[in-house]
Amino acid sequence: MIDTGTGQSCQQNENPLSWNQQGVKGATGPQGPAGPQGPQGPQGPQGPQGPQGPQGPSGSSHAWSTYAGQTSAGVVPVTVAQLSLGAGDYVVRASGTAAHSFNSDNDDECELQLNGTQFAKVEMLPSWDNAAREPYSLVGTASLTSAGTVSLVCSVETGSTDGLVTNNYLVASLVDALN
Repeated sequence: MIDTGTGQSCQQNENPLSWNQQGVKGATGPQGPAGPQGPQGPQGPQGPQGPQGPQGPSGSSHAWSTYAGQTSAGVVPVTVAQLSLGAGDYVVRASGTAAHSFNSDNDDECELQLNGTQFAKVEMLPSWDNAAREPYSLVGTASLTSAGTVSLVCSVETGSTDGLVTNNYLVASLVDALN
């Protein structure tokens, strides 16, 4: 190789080269292999619509309630309020006021029963005066495999006479599950 810019020239047995010449374009080579996942294919046609699924649970939108104004309750338990319910899981709440006294030798109490079996209970504390009115509140859960009855049952005594339970509410709410 020589540098013609410095005055050098080719010898008789040498040929000049030109580096900026372009030859004839060659044929295109084969495509290389695809990557590990391969090329994406075209989108296929939309499939038919599937069948509608079953209806889901209704949620806790059903509730039953009853109110009992004033009921005499003595040493023998008395059913104050009652609800007939279908199969399902329920949250049950009862509240009211009991009139009882410290002079009573009996346990004054109210309870929730499912088909006659207790599932929640509250005992009223004796008061120091003879004309006490004690609010009570009960909450429990109940599962019925078939139709049944939820009852509010109370026994209250003021000394030697029956006591009273007033403003009694019994509410049952159907829920999807008890956890």
